[in-house]
Amino acid sequence: MSKAFPQVLDEELFEGRKMKQAEAATEWSCNATCINTLKRFRFKSSDIYGYLLGRSSDIDDIPIAFAVAASAAYPVGFAPLELDVEAREFRDLYGTGTQKPENPAKLYLTDGGVYDNLGSESMLKSPVPLLMLDASGASQPLWDNSHMSKLELANRTLAVGLDQVVYLRRRLLFEVKQHQQLILGRGLGKIIEYWRERGTRGMNMEQLLQVEQLCAALRTDMDGFHDVEIEYLMWLGAVKIDYALRLLLPGNEQLQQSKMPELPDYDAGFATAVLERGGKMSIFKPLHHDLHLN
Repeated sequence: MSKAFPQVLDEELFEGRKMKQAEAATEWSCNATCINTLKRFRFKSSDIYGYLLGRSSDIDDIPIAFAVAASAAYPVGFAPLELDVEAREFRDLYGTGTQKPENPAKLYLTDGGVYDNLGSESMLKSPVPLLMLDASGASQPLWDNSHMSKLELANRTLAVGLDQVVYLRRRLLFEVKQHQQLILGRGLGKIIEYWRERGTRGMNMEQLLQVEQLCAALRTDMDGFHDVEIEYLMWLGAVKIDYALRLLLPGNEQLQQSKMPELPDYDAGFATAVLERGGKMSIFKPLHHDLHLN
């Protein structure tokens, strides 16, 4: 699967584009975890960088699909992806020196969340105010394990460490950038109260909370996402960013008067059924593609 993953991404989404073609007005950084150094390894449109390795601008041959696949190579499901660096020149942060003789010929890269699930490492020392949208799903207590497979039990063991990465990162960000950040995680409670104060119309608040809980529980597996799942996840992200900007920029009249993101146009019962089934993990078969709106 690790070999097929970047190939599928390249064919279906990125159409052969390389990292240097990912240049945009907003800087884009794609994070992985380097098994060799046990630290973060990141891709940008200008270069690649790893702790103890240095920075290299020799990236002409690296596809965007490879960077995305390495960043999303969830342990157990995917083996680490291999990046050949033998012929790449690495320099230190100050642009001096060449590749260290101890640098390996190959790097093994796995999911960026193993080291930093919030992608916050590069921002810790930045003086720029930070707005972070935390989409990490928290593992829930398990009381009935009668139907747990050995794979699911192993995944829960792994989840303990991954959850701790998120919790400790949140605490670190708060302490380091206490007055410069706004972290938006799970919980629409404050957002709903904010809307109520402004006379929100036509929104079922209980339904909104249920939708958010269902979206937070969506599985991570090889099953394709339903359009309902995609649109509701995008809506939740838009809602939280909209809320954050209104709080951070209270004097922006155009922003304060603008409309809030509208719910996706689906029948509520149908959308709930899709999202509920989307929370069930399936490694080898789709669970919800038989759901259609008549």
